[in-house]
Amino acid sequence: MALDLTADALLSTVSPTTNTAADTSAPSLRSLAGSQTLTGLEVRLSRVFIKDNHTARVGPFPGRANLYLLVAVTDGRPLTDDQVTLTGFPGINDQEELLIDRTVYFWEPGPTAETAPSQVHVLVSVLKSKQRLRDTGTLLTQAQASAPYQSLAARLAGGALTVAGQAPNLLLRLGSEVAKLLTEAEDKTLLTQVTSFTDLNGDFDALGHTDHAQENGSVATTLTLIVRDAGRSPAVASS
Repeated sequence: MALDLTADALLSTVSPTTNTAADTSAPSLRSLAGSQTLTGLEVRLSRVFIKDNHTARVGPFPGRANLYLLVAVTDGRPLTDDQVTLTGFPGINDQEELLIDRTVYFWEPGPTAETAPSQVHVLVSVLKSKQRLRDTGTLLTQAQASAPYQSLAARLAGGALTVAGQAPNLLLRLGSEVAKLLTEAEDKTLLTQVTSFTDLNGDFDALGHTDHAQENGSVATTLTLIVRDAGRSPAVASS
């Protein structure tokens, strides 16, 4: 049976848990015409903590598990290779951090005065494998060559973000095209989440670092949104 990331997925619009160097008294980006002064947006996957890998300890065997981390990000523009990634982590135990703290999305204005994105959606899925890890590059290439994947990628870049609720659903379906290639090894998801950062929700109003934590019984994650805006805080933007 093919993996379906839409089952039991955690969908959320950001409710910030921690903010560092934030300027909440500044005007919203919605009041800035075209957000011309926005000088940078970054989303980091700061933490993935495995609470329970669902592998029992038997005798001398420690109950470790091989895991995959699937990340996909969209802002309504054509997907690039680094916006959909699949990474393998061998021998992970309960109560163990995955060794990851990396940028999953980055934007800054280019020489053509590119408009800042009004929304960024991030899919994070942790999958368990009962067999040895496979070549993740080959798996991604296979998925990206499929007609369903290409159709979904085109819809994400073709105005789907203007329809309420469309982006998370399409992103989950895109991730499922990658995840379904793992079913030969009896893979299952430990956590799947889609987090939406949007201008209308005020997620880009606070400058600096804002953490968004999410968890279920198996995995806890933290996404960090970083906002730079020279018009509202030149000192922060140039630091």
